[in-house]
Amino acid sequence: MRADIAIEQMVVILVAIIAAGMLISLAFGQLPNLARTLSCSAHSIMGALVPGGDVSPTLPEYCTPERRDTPKIEKSESETIEELAAYVLDCWEKGERGNLNDTFSCNQLAISSEETFTITPQEISNIFIENDLCSDLGIQDNSSGCGFKQQINWTKPSITNNDFVLIEYKPGAVVVR
Repeated sequence: MRADIAIEQMVVILVAIIAAGMLISLAFGQLPNLARTLSCSAHSIMGALVPGGDVSPTLPEYCTPERRDTPKIEKSESETIEELAAYVLDCWEKGERGNLNDTFSCNQLAISSEETFTITPQEISNIFIENDLCSDLGIQDNSSGCGFKQQINWTKPSITNNDFVLIEYKPGAVVVR
């Protein structure tokens, strides 16, 4: 009888904690991350509660952290510019074209080339302009009429042939560091 009450109280407390967490997440726009964390935690806890104790729970695929290698770009200057533009566009797509209210890292890239070069943000922006991608990702460039708002923020003034580049998504923009 007392064990039933204790279990019932634990369930009520657990539900209250989950509800409070969801309310806080809604307030800060982190509901998807919280839901994933809670789901993974619940799977782990349920696996530990299985009688026998030696059974290791099988976690859903989304609970396994994805291994992130640093892609290496070992290409000519023009190919590197095109590949960097593709990574920036891919990050924009992952951010639901500026509609996702979240911050995350998209890629860390190692640029390594025997050819000596320096790439400027304008050279990468030109790829978007030349390929008529201005409606996909705005670049504030008055001379080309491309974009009405800056959606690629360059904190790195240039990228060299032996460099590291971090591409991140922040609400409404892609940041290249």
